[in-house]
Amino acid sequence: MSSFRNATALLLLCTFFSGGVLTADTDGGSKKPTGYATIGWGANEKEIRETLHFNDEFDCLDLHDVRHCMTSFDLGDYSVSTTLDLIDDHFGRVTMTFPASEFDLMRTTFVEKYGAPVSTKTVPIRTRMNVPYKNVVLRWKWTDVDAVLEKYGESVDRGSASITISDFRRGLKRLDERAKKHAKTAPF
Repeated sequence: MSSFRNATALLLLCTFFSGGVLTADTDGGSKKPTGYATIGWGANEKEIRETLHFNDEFDCLDLHDVRHCMTSFDLGDYSVSTTLDLIDDHFGRVTMTFPASEFDLMRTTFVEKYGAPVSTKTVPIRTRMNVPYKNVVLRWKWTDVDAVLEKYGESVDRGSASITISDFRRGLKRLDERAKKHAKTAPF
Protein backbone atom coordinates (compact mmCIF):
# COMPACT_ATOMS: atom_id res chain seq x y z
CA MET A 1 0.00 0.00 0.00
CA SER A 2 1.46 3.38 -0.91
CA SER A 3 2.17 5.79 1.91
CA PHE A 4 -0.60 8.11 0.63
CA ARG A 5 -3.15 5.27 0.53
CA ASN A 6 -1.97 4.06 3.94
CA ALA A 7 -2.28 7.55 5.45
CA THR A 8 -5.71 8.01 3.84
CA ALA A 9 -6.92 4.63 5.12
CA LEU A 10 -5.58 5.42 8.61
CA LEU A 11 -7.34 8.79 8.58
CA LEU A 12 -10.59 7.15 7.48
CA LEU A 13 -10.28 4.39 10.09
CA CYS A 14 -9.49 6.86 12.87
CA THR A 15 -12.39 9.05 11.79
CA PHE A 16 -14.66 6.02 11.66
CA PHE A 17 -13.60 4.85 15.13
CA SER A 18 -13.50 8.31 16.70
CA GLY A 19 -16.79 9.19 15.05
CA GLY A 20 -18.41 6.78 17.43
CA VAL A 21 -18.21 3.41 15.73
CA LEU A 22 -16.17 2.08 18.61
CA THR A 23 -16.87 4.45 21.43
CA ALA A 24 -14.64 4.91 24.46
CA ASP A 25 -14.69 6.34 27.96
CA THR A 26 -11.85 6.88 30.42
CA ASP A 27 -11.20 4.12 32.99
CA GLY A 28 -8.24 4.88 35.23
CA GLY A 29 -6.41 6.81 32.51
CA SER A 30 -7.01 4.38 29.67
CA LYS A 31 -9.84 4.69 27.17
CA LYS A 32 -12.43 1.97 27.77
CA PRO A 33 -14.82 0.92 24.96
CA THR A 34 -18.43 1.87 25.70
CA GLY A 35 -20.13 0.21 22.74
CA TYR A 36 -20.43 0.38 18.97
CA ALA A 37 -21.55 3.50 17.05
CA THR A 38 -24.13 5.16 19.28
CA ILE A 39 -25.14 1.73 20.59
CA GLY A 40 -24.08 1.34 24.21
CA TRP A 41 -23.42 -1.95 25.98
CA GLY A 42 -26.70 -3.52 27.08
CA ALA A 43 -28.75 -2.17 24.16
CA ASN A 44 -31.48 -4.46 22.86
CA GLU A 45 -31.99 -5.77 19.33
CA LYS A 46 -34.68 -3.19 18.54
CA GLU A 47 -32.26 -0.36 19.35
CA ILE A 48 -29.55 -1.98 17.22
CA ARG A 49 -31.93 -2.46 14.28
CA GLU A 50 -33.13 1.15 14.48
CA THR A 51 -29.64 2.63 14.83
CA LEU A 52 -28.07 0.57 12.04
CA HIS A 53 -31.20 0.76 9.84
CA PHE A 54 -31.62 -3.02 9.64
CA ASN A 55 -34.76 -3.97 7.74
CA ASP A 56 -34.04 -7.55 6.72
CA GLU A 57 -34.99 -10.32 9.14
CA PHE A 58 -31.68 -12.01 8.33
CA ASP A 59 -29.60 -9.06 9.62
CA CYS A 60 -29.81 -10.73 13.05
CA LEU A 61 -29.69 -14.50 13.53
CA ASP A 62 -29.64 -16.95 16.46
CA LEU A 63 -26.82 -19.39 17.03
CA HIS A 64 -26.71 -21.39 20.27
CA ASP A 65 -28.80 -18.86 22.24
CA VAL A 66 -26.65 -15.92 21.14
CA ARG A 67 -28.17 -13.38 18.78
CA HIS A 68 -25.75 -12.13 16.10
CA CYS A 69 -26.48 -8.87 14.23
CA MET A 70 -24.18 -8.53 11.23
CA THR A 71 -23.02 -5.49 9.35
CA SER A 72 -19.85 -4.25 7.69
CA PHE A 73 -18.15 -1.07 6.67
CA ASP A 74 -15.84 -0.29 3.79
CA LEU A 75 -12.64 1.43 4.62
CA GLY A 76 -10.42 2.36 1.73
CA ASP A 77 -9.96 -0.73 -0.39
CA TYR A 78 -11.15 -3.29 2.14
CA SER A 79 -14.18 -4.34 4.13
CA VAL A 80 -14.45 -4.87 7.88
CA SER A 81 -17.14 -7.42 8.75
CA THR A 82 -18.74 -6.58 12.09
CA THR A 83 -21.03 -8.64 14.34
CA LEU A 84 -22.85 -7.33 17.40
CA ASP A 85 -23.71 -10.17 19.78
CA LEU A 86 -26.55 -10.25 22.31
CA ILE A 87 -27.53 -12.64 25.09
CA ASP A 88 -31.02 -12.29 26.57
CA ASP A 89 -31.52 -9.26 24.28
CA HIS A 90 -28.55 -7.37 25.76
CA PHE A 91 -25.64 -6.27 23.53
CA GLY A 92 -22.34 -7.36 25.05
CA ARG A 93 -19.77 -8.15 22.35
CA VAL A 94 -18.63 -6.75 19.04
CA THR A 95 -16.39 -8.78 16.73
CA MET A 96 -14.67 -7.65 13.56
CA THR A 97 -12.79 -9.44 10.82
CA PHE A 98 -10.57 -7.69 8.32
CA PRO A 99 -7.85 -8.55 5.79
CA ALA A 100 -4.76 -9.68 7.69
CA SER A 101 -2.73 -7.39 5.43
CA GLU A 102 -4.40 -4.44 7.22
CA PHE A 103 -3.41 -5.58 10.73
CA ASP A 104 -0.91 -2.74 11.25
CA LEU A 105 -3.60 -0.18 10.44
CA MET A 106 -6.03 -1.83 12.88
CA ARG A 107 -3.33 -2.01 15.57
CA THR A 108 -2.50 1.68 15.14
CA THR A 109 -6.17 2.57 15.37
CA PHE A 110 -6.80 0.46 18.47
CA VAL A 111 -3.73 1.93 20.22
CA GLU A 112 -4.82 5.47 19.32
CA LYS A 113 -8.37 4.74 20.47
CA TYR A 114 -7.75 2.66 23.62
CA GLY A 115 -4.13 3.29 24.60
CA ALA A 116 -1.33 0.76 24.85
CA PRO A 117 -2.37 -2.90 25.19
CA VAL A 118 -1.72 -4.63 28.52
CA SER A 119 -0.06 -7.49 26.66
CA THR A 120 1.37 -8.24 23.24
CA LYS A 121 2.34 -11.78 22.32
CA THR A 122 3.72 -13.49 19.25
CA VAL A 123 2.27 -16.98 18.99
CA PRO A 124 3.45 -19.58 16.48
CA ILE A 125 0.60 -21.09 14.44
CA ARG A 126 0.37 -23.45 11.48
CA THR A 127 -2.09 -23.64 8.63
CA ARG A 128 -3.85 -26.85 7.63
CA MET A 129 -1.07 -27.35 5.11
CA ASN A 130 1.42 -27.09 8.02
CA VAL A 131 2.82 -23.72 6.90
CA PRO A 132 4.19 -21.82 9.93
CA TYR A 133 3.11 -18.25 10.71
CA LYS A 134 3.60 -15.96 13.68
CA ASN A 135 0.35 -14.57 15.01
CA VAL A 136 0.42 -11.27 16.87
CA VAL A 137 -2.12 -11.02 19.71
CA LEU A 138 -2.75 -7.76 21.57
CA ARG A 139 -4.97 -7.53 24.67
CA TRP A 140 -6.58 -4.66 26.52
CA LYS A 141 -8.29 -5.09 29.90
CA TRP A 142 -10.47 -2.75 31.92
CA THR A 143 -12.60 -3.45 35.00
CA ASP A 144 -15.60 -4.74 33.02
CA VAL A 145 -14.47 -4.84 29.36
CA ASP A 146 -11.68 -6.55 27.46
CA ALA A 147 -10.46 -6.34 23.87
CA VAL A 148 -8.36 -8.66 21.73
CA LEU A 149 -6.80 -7.89 18.36
CA GLU A 150 -5.17 -10.69 16.33
CA LYS A 151 -3.29 -10.54 13.06
CA TYR A 152 -4.70 -13.94 12.11
CA GLY A 153 -8.20 -14.89 13.13
CA GLU A 154 -10.09 -17.74 11.50
CA SER A 155 -7.43 -17.96 8.77
CA VAL A 156 -4.13 -16.40 7.74
CA ASP A 157 -6.08 -14.21 5.31
CA ARG A 158 -8.33 -12.57 7.92
CA GLY A 159 -7.45 -10.78 11.13
CA SER A 160 -9.90 -10.45 13.99
CA ALA A 161 -10.82 -8.15 16.84
CA SER A 162 -13.32 -8.51 19.66
CA ILE A 163 -14.49 -6.31 22.48
CA THR A 164 -16.49 -8.03 25.21
CA ILE A 165 -18.09 -6.89 28.45
CA SER A 166 -17.89 -9.04 31.58
CA ASP A 167 -21.68 -9.57 31.77
CA PHE A 168 -21.59 -11.11 28.29
CA ARG A 169 -18.77 -13.48 29.31
CA ARG A 170 -20.81 -14.55 32.34
CA GLY A 171 -23.79 -15.12 30.02
CA LEU A 172 -21.65 -17.30 27.74
CA LYS A 173 -20.49 -19.32 30.75
CA ARG A 174 -24.11 -19.79 31.87
CA LEU A 175 -25.12 -20.95 28.38
CA ASP A 176 -22.16 -23.34 28.26
CA GLU A 177 -23.06 -24.84 31.65
CA ARG A 178 -26.66 -25.27 30.53
CA ALA A 179 -25.54 -26.98 27.31
CA LYS A 180 -23.28 -29.36 29.26
CA LYS A 181 -26.14 -30.20 31.62
CA HIS A 182 -28.43 -30.99 28.68
CA ALA A 183 -25.70 -33.06 27.02
CA LYS A 184 -25.51 -35.31 30.09
CA THR A 185 -29.20 -36.15 29.72
CA ALA A 186 -29.05 -36.77 25.96
CA PRO A 187 -30.67 -40.09 24.96
CA PHE A 188 -27.65 -41.40 23.04
